[in-house]
Amino acid sequence: MAILYATVYAFSIITGNTYMDFNYFLAHAEISLSSRIMQLIVVPTATTIALCLAQMVISIETSPIYGVMAQIIQIVISVFFLTPVLPANFYMYKRSGFFYSEGISIETELVVCAMISIIAVIAGRIIVEKKDIL
Repeated sequence: MAILYATVYAFSIITGNTYMDFNYFLAHAEISLSSRIMQLIVVPTATTIALCLAQMVISIETSPIYGVMAQIIQIVISVFFLTPVLPANFYMYKRSGFFYSEGISIETELVVCAMISIIAVIAGRIIVEKKDIL
């Protein structure tokens, strides 16, 4: 996912394609390079890892179908609600604090991803020990 964001970003700057506000903003906004890299590469990667760990824990405890369904429901709901509780919002660059004054900051996104990952790892360890999978 992060590679896709980076590719779209690079393509829009190289081609000068500013037909949308988003591309215009990417090409002309005064945002530091480190902030762009964080928002376009680090945050989507951290979000993907956190959601995958959460899905894996749900799949191990219940069924793989329920793990996938939980992620699909979470992603669909995040389309309609802007809240840090729904990590799929972190994939949407226009919902960040760069575009939207009430958007989600990079720090909040990374803290939520870290919390989800830590909770998923701890819960996964407890589940694996209890089920004696290994």
